[in-house]
Amino acid sequence: GEEVVINLPPSEFTVRKPEVVITSASVQNLYYQCGNTINVDVPALGDLYNPKFTASQAKVVPSSSDKKKVTIVPSGRTCVLGVSSITNGQTIKIDDVKYKVIKPPKADLELLVNGKLYNGAAPISKKSKTVLRVKPDSDFKAALPKDARYMISSVKLLSQRSLGAPATVGSYSGNGKDATKGIPMSLGSKLKSDAPGTKIFFKIDKVYRINFQNKKIPVNFSEQALYIGAI
Repeated sequence: GEEVVINLPPSEFTVRKPEVVITSASVQNLYYQCGNTINVDVPALGDLYNPKFTASQAKVVPSSSDKKKVTIVPSGRTCVLGVSSITNGQTIKIDDVKYKVIKPPKADLELLVNGKLYNGAAPISKKSKTVLRVKPDSDFKAALPKDARYMISSVKLLSQRSLGAPATVGSYSGNGKDATKGIPMSLGSKLKSDAPGTKIFFKIDKVYRINFQNKKIPVNFSEQALYIGAI
């Protein structure tokens, strides 16, 4: 038979890169030196999705129970999460997700007297139950509770017994104690020679945040914040 040649117009195809879908407590940013757990999915790949993750300036901890979950512990100011999938023994790069790394919100230092927040003006009885605690930011604690733990190395008690500089009359160790619950500080034995109305100060040494890996990370407070006055 006669050969018929049909010329068809060229067809155009759009090849789309599979979309990476990320869900987490904090999608926009990662918290510095914290266990930021995120869920990384590529719905277009379905059952073929066998993820492999890399990250710049960060440690990557894959989940042992869910292949789509990964914990990122940033150590720099930015982090690029590389998402790949392993198919037939080959690693195929899918996309890079860029993150800004931010410091956790600053916690508050609080002095409690008999269970109530001290107002800085009312006299404190020597028999009062006095506690110094670190109060984490509520949103940060809700999102990353294992990273919102704190420790105070020590607290000095100073008394201004004359017109000169306050003198140290006692100290309290916070090592091994949960500072979010508070560091108890008994006053009676240390202030037995002080008359009512004597100006006293609590000087906090160092404050650390304890992250999910139990690593101690120094928290910077102003000198003024670390110096709490009372009477």
